[in-house]
Amino acid sequence: MAIKELNYKMEVYQIETDEGKEWVAEYPSLKGVLGSGLRQMDAINDLIVSANIHIKVMEDLGLKIPVEDNVKENREFSGKIAYRTSKRIHQAIYEYADEQNESMSNIISEAVVKYISTAGKLGDNE
Repeated sequence: MAIKELNYKMEVYQIETDEGKEWVAEYPSLKGVLGSGLRQMDAINDLIVSANIHIKVMEDLGLKIPVEDNVKENREFSGKIAYRTSKRIHQAIYEYADEQNESMSNIISEAVVKYISTAGKLGDNE
């Protein structure tokens, strides 16, 4: 079975268990379908696999599948991204930004623009 990314609104949160903290991901539109993991991405990946299996079973049983939420089409972007990197990369960005008399945000933004523009992902208005 091919796993496809679904376009349902996703909720991701942490819970406390006997073994410590764990991440949970769910699509509220698909009642009872959850993903979990020790890392946030593990929970999301688990959810996507579980939801695909759930939808396949619903199709096989002839049940009505909830309409996807079209989350991607309605997404608004703030311009803010949380970004984590290694201490070594962080230091290198800081030093380069200092040499260029630029902010680290500008250095990272310019690097991303160069990278994705070579992939043809940016229009002429960027």
